[in-house]
Amino acid sequence: MAVCKSLMVNYGKSIVIALLITAVLLEMMVSPVQGTIAYQFPRYTYKKKPKIERFFKQEWRKCELTRECEQMFGVERTRCIRICLAPICHDEIYSYDELEEGEIDVRSSSFKGCWRQRYHDIRIRTNRSDL
Repeated sequence: MAVCKSLMVNYGKSIVIALLITAVLLEMMVSPVQGTIAYQFPRYTYKKKPKIERFFKQEWRKCELTRECEQMFGVERTRCIRICLAPICHDEIYSYDELEEGEIDVRSSSFKGCWRQRYHDIRIRTNRSDL
């Protein structure tokens, strides 16, 4: 309060109020506030089931060993593998805001859910119709 009083004496009440409003606005922009909007991305449910998880890991490994992805590291490698696995899902979930180095990937289960719906389930239906 002493700072506010000395500022008022030197600069006037309106400038002090403007500075306080600016400080409050800056604090609101910097500090996390409840109710802030996190990522906006399509959400797909993915329940870990041993068969599907095993198949996902097999497909992941195949993409990991491709010439393009094998030479990459970190986030670039993960991006390459996801594009190899399910390009439509990658575009839908990550294209507007790519994953950055060190970022916790809160969208990974949505990616797996999308992959399951668009690729895994379609393969199963196709294989059953061939029988």
